[in-house]
Amino acid sequence: MFPKKYSNLILIFIISFTIEIHSNNSGKGGKDRTCGWRHLLFRSITGTCNNLENRNYGSSNHVQVRSVVPKYMIRSDDALYDVNRSGPRDISNQICQQIRNLGENVKNGSLLLIYFGQFVDHDIAKTEADARYEKNITVPSNDEFFKNDINFHRSRFMKDGHKYRQFRNSNTGYLDLSNIYGDTKKHHKKLRAFKDGLMKTIQIFKNGHPGDEYLPLKDSKNVGDLSEHDQVMFECGDERCNENPILLSITTIFVREHNRLARLFIKRFPRRKDSVIFEYARRRNILNYQKIIYEEWLPLIVGKDVMKKHMLKKYRYKKTGYPNTDIFFTTVSFRFGHSGIGNFQFEMDSSNNNIIKKHELRDVFFKSKLVLNNVKSINHFMYGSIFIKHEKIDLQIVDGLRNFLFQPNQQLDLMALNIQRGRDHGLNTFNKHRESLKLKPYKNCDKTNCFLKLTNDRSLARKLKKLYYNDFDAIDPFVAGLAEKRFKDSQLGETFSISIVKQFEKFRLYDRFFYERYRFKSLSFRKILELNLHENISGLKSGETVFQN
Repeated sequence: MFPKKYSNLILIFIISFTIEIHSNNSGKGGKDRTCGWRHLLFRSITGTCNNLENRNYGSSNHVQVRSVVPKYMIRSDDALYDVNRSGPRDISNQICQQIRNLGENVKNGSLLLIYFGQFVDHDIAKTEADARYEKNITVPSNDEFFKNDINFHRSRFMKDGHKYRQFRNSNTGYLDLSNIYGDTKKHHKKLRAFKDGLMKTIQIFKNGHPGDEYLPLKDSKNVGDLSEHDQVMFECGDERCNENPILLSITTIFVREHNRLARLFIKRFPRRKDSVIFEYARRRNILNYQKIIYEEWLPLIVGKDVMKKHMLKKYRYKKTGYPNTDIFFTTVSFRFGHSGIGNFQFEMDSSNNNIIKKHELRDVFFKSKLVLNNVKSINHFMYGSIFIKHEKIDLQIVDGLRNFLFQPNQQLDLMALNIQRGRDHGLNTFNKHRESLKLKPYKNCDKTNCFLKLTNDRSLARKLKKLYYNDFDAIDPFVAGLAEKRFKDSQLGETFSISIVKQFEKFRLYDRFFYERYRFKSLSFRKILELNLHENISGLKSGETVFQN
């Protein structure tokens, strides 16, 4: 027989000539309806063929799962359900105004904990809006900040056999760094250097370290030709990377890490093709990313006790499951981080942790050029996110997101948008969604007293009763989830905690390439930062991490 060390290679060689696995045609499909030998070893960019028997399970542009039937006013025209509900902006004004920066959170979590969550969100959740369908948010006549209605475009939808609205997720149903590598083949090609397995980057500062790479500019301008007033947009796997400097810095770090790994592989295997080196670097980058999520990040959000109870101790791949994301998860529960963001982003000196500059949140939206101020700007923003604590996760949201959230040519209220999006997606009552998660509904209370069971804050309960006209079944799930009393060792209430844990268990068990299947030399997020910022992170005590200090 063949030597043992060659057995796997020979098996793959044989399979490559015989495999032709026909798939179900659910989700997004291409002309090729089969999975080839390459999919045995590496992920596809679009998520297809992760499940070899059902090639489109979890692929990009998949239909999100509804665990509860949608709730609209009239099914035929899908009018937003607003019976016994105040307007989203009115709700935001009455219960979501953050009077002061609270500073403290139950886990001593850093601001990076919240912005890393935003980075993860842009890997797994993106529902496209449709400019043809508007449902603008009415602004109260006495509003202090808004004079005109808030622009709101409804999500692009399709109708199922029951004539219910269903919504596609442009991202894949896997934790695969699609925000770095893209989730379509066309977009992915724009990000590749096609040399030595590298991602496309640019060098900006001549006095920088050789690894101080930056994402390519979206408009392909020469950096030296940029004027002081030019707006800079970077090309990345998900265009939302330009939303703020900390998010852009995290994105840049993972691109640098890919290229660092590619250079290590090409040095060790100089004769390997570009495509092979690229795939090995991409795989290792994703494995580290997944390990960071499950072992460093997620326990600080939902708690180790909750994870232990609701996740299997050992990973077992399930090929019969349906990995598509849940509409309740993407629409409300995984938007918890909006409450944890502070009113400022900080630049801090890495040598002494002194604050160099404090940027108001309203002044950094889509100001990507801030990371180009000097060769250390990304380092400074990362340090500022590590050594500043995030806000307590609750119903209160800072003015930078609630009154001064700017996107090009429009002023928005993120809290009101989240409430309206839940209505747009037809989310049912909070109790119905709790039942779908195998949780007991709030019952044995009349519709008024249930508000007091939801939260320990009696003042908040009174305000909720007034805003929802004493009807607990009318409360918006996003509002209820953030108002719910904290659950065990989680930073969140029970409903959001369980929703998030169950979705991340799906990401885990239905992923054939999940990190627990591999033996590899893993790196903590702190180590990845140090390798790609080219300096040690000082100031952390023993046992502290970049997410908790």
